[in-house]
Amino acid sequence: REHHLEYGTKGLITITGGKWTTYRKMAEETVDLAIATASLTVSRSCQTRELQLIGACGFTDRLATELAHTYVLEDDIADHLARAYGSRAHQLLATARMEDRQRLLPGHPYLHAEIVWACAQEMAVTAEDILYRRLRLGFLDERATKQVSKTVLDRLVQLTNNH
Repeated sequence: REHHLEYGTKGLITITGGKWTTYRKMAEETVDLAIATASLTVSRSCQTRELQLIGACGFTDRLATELAHTYVLEDDIADHLARAYGSRAHQLLATARMEDRQRLLPGHPYLHAEIVWACAQEMAVTAEDILYRRLRLGFLDERATKQVSKTVLDRLVQLTNNH
């Protein structure tokens, strides 16, 4: 999937398309366009190549093993959390209620705590947002997504009412 940059008449830059693996290139091109169209002065070169993703700092190959040992998790859950959240998996688990450290549904490594995390830390507001864009379950297992949708929606309502 290609991406497209558009400079609007009121100075708004819109970027559409693209894919996760090219987000750094997309960011660099967007900033370059903003610099060119607004006649900005550049004080340093683009930094996106060196920036780490959130959770990358402190990530090690042993993170899943650490998580499994520290939080008494099954290996598939620990591996999922390490890969999805990196070093932030510790924060997710440390702030989760014990009952939220349970599987969301059998056969998948997702936890109830990830619903809470998605709302509190990632600004998720709908069940679809969580199931498709955060957990990605919606893209991987349609039957499981339908099975757990009401659970996710009920928890979202509960979280919304508590805040």
